Amino acid sequence: MSDRTMTALRCAAGLVRAVPHTRVRIRHGARVLLDVRRGPLADDRVPQVPPCVFHHAVTRAYAHHRAGRQLRFLDLPGSAVPAIDIGVPDGDVVLPGGVVRVGMGPIWVHLVPIARPVEDCEAVLGEAGLRGLGFHADSELDVTLLHAGSPEGDQCRARVAREIVESAVARCTVAQLEDHLRTHATALDS
Repeated sequence: MSDRTMTALRCAAGLVRAVPHTRVRIRHGARVLLDVRRGPLADDRVPQVPPCVFHHAVTRAYAHHRAGRQLRFLDLPGSAVPAIDIGVPDGDVVLPGGVVRVGMGPIWVHLVPIARPVEDCEAVLGEAGLRGLGFHADSELDVTLLHAGSPEGDQCRARVAREIVESAVARCTVAQLEDHLRTHATALDS
């Protein structure tokens, strides 16, 4: 399993466990491999697991991945890259860039999972002045949910909340790229 696939699975597992009513569907081409959701069985032809079981399985796989073990997802070849679809109930949306907007009472919460520990995100974003940005840590997966809220139905404030989350993701991504480049430059210098 590639690093990219493991990262996508970690983010999906962190999101689906933390945010009620979200679901994850993992597929390869048109074939649905796994449906992760709360509630009754939706389709008995597709394996279905609750979010906590999926999260636990991804946590174990992540530990094996970090230890350098080769992994496969279900019966896929190791080089296969499954697609991961995020689903939300009517009224909630998955926006471009992976931002999920969910209603929680009178608030719209805009959030996105990022594959970095919360401490890294806080260090990168601490001085950014992104008022209203919140962090939800999933330390088992080294995933942080970045989130900002707005009053439900207020499109102007919703746009601001989304921009806060997108800006935070961009800053974390740049910092991660810089770290990666520094690490590889140091390795090349040695």
